[in-house]
Amino acid sequence: MLTVHGVGYRFEPLRPDEQTTLLDRPLPVLEPRWLSPDVNDEEEDADEVVTDGPSARATILPPGAPFRPEHMVGHHVERRLAEALLAQPGAPVVVFGPSGLGKSWLLRSLTGGALAEDRVVHLDLRHLDRATLGDRDRFFWRVLVDVAEGLGAEVEPAPGLDPARGLTRLLEREGLAQTPGRLLLVIDHAHEAAQLNDPSALYALLRAWCERTRPPWDRLRLLLGLSSEPSLLVQEPHLSPFNLAPPITLSELSADEVRALVDTYGLDTRAETLHALIALVGGHPALIRTACFRAATTGRALQEVIAAALHRGGCYESALRHLQRVLGENAPLSSALAQVCATPGAALPTDAARRLESAGLIHREGPGWAPKNGLVRALAALL
Repeated sequence: MLTVHGVGYRFEPLRPDEQTTLLDRPLPVLEPRWLSPDVNDEEEDADEVVTDGPSARATILPPGAPFRPEHMVGHHVERRLAEALLAQPGAPVVVFGPSGLGKSWLLRSLTGGALAEDRVVHLDLRHLDRATLGDRDRFFWRVLVDVAEGLGAEVEPAPGLDPARGLTRLLEREGLAQTPGRLLLVIDHAHEAAQLNDPSALYALLRAWCERTRPPWDRLRLLLGLSSEPSLLVQEPHLSPFNLAPPITLSELSADEVRALVDTYGLDTRAETLHALIALVGGHPALIRTACFRAATTGRALQEVIAAALHRGGCYESALRHLQRVLGENAPLSSALAQVCATPGAALPTDAARRLESAGLIHREGPGWAPKNGLVRALAALL
């Protein structure tokens, strides 16, 4: 047993039967859920990593399946940028993109390349409940416990002591001091902390860690996954960890990468089929997987699945209804989306445009905005 002096937390190795996931209650968020009723998006259940088993062509992988390296397609440029940042102390890797674009898989692939002397701790803030997000000390305590588990330790609270301070001490004494290489701290869905009463409490702490460049802090590597534009999360630039290095914005898959992804399901990759699929969902990995999974598991042709989606939503019907409800509760965003679908190239208020773009619903077209794909136009028809 070890007492961290000045903090009062005790750290002990966990027994195998005590390994639990503490952040286990999903919190609904206002971002697209491009999912069929029975599967989640590509990032929803990425906590588990599967590295062996059948080849990609032999496996029908649903959206939401654990990360499998052989199924990862695209994002080669983004990976190289991230690897360059990982070589620099104090330069956080900030991966930004709409839900389902592959942030979690990219983060998993980066930590999969960690060296033997490195350690990896993976957090997912998406699983925090509203009560935790509504209380600063409760939030930091939950994060502290989860980090301790990742380091193979457990903690007990000391009344009256600041859990944020305890988290810093934990990283230094049980993480960095005990790690000969780098300590890679991954915080997926880091945008969820924006729901805290004071979001800067976490974001400023992350920045402070990055700015500690003396040993052992020069071996900390911070990797953050975001579904919200970084500038929307922190109003004060000097408190933001997102502007210490250029954020890495995930791009959609290219036509060749879409072909490669469809091919992993053993489906039709003729030009006309791929053209119809890209017109429907663009190069969005989770949307493509949803259509491919439906085709592969039902025996229907991919063209039939695409046609059904254009007619009544098909495998995306549940997701479209969900987005209809979410946007129905936000009149300005609903109106803005309907406007660009009716008049592509239309100008929008800055805030509405940024939020719809961050959600992956619109994109730039000349000086104005246009719907991202055919599925978004189908959504607008429901509003």
